[in-house]
Amino acid sequence: MANERAKILCDNDNIIGIALEILTKERLSLSRYNDVVILAHTIENKLPLATKDKALKSLAKRHGVEVV
Repeated sequence: MANERAKILCDNDNIIGIALEILTKERLSLSRYNDVVILAHTIENKLPLATKDKALKSLAKRHGVEVV
């Protein structure tokens, strides 16, 4: 899939570590794991987050991620 507006990212140990730190710090359930992995990618790659999910948007802002 070639699209300059999209980037395919792969999880690695660092991303999983960041995600687990956020889950623990925020006391989130594992049902939020996918959202937190997305957030971890935005943090690690210094990317803005595009979402309409209110909970994810709030979480991202608390972690200093720009939400568009």
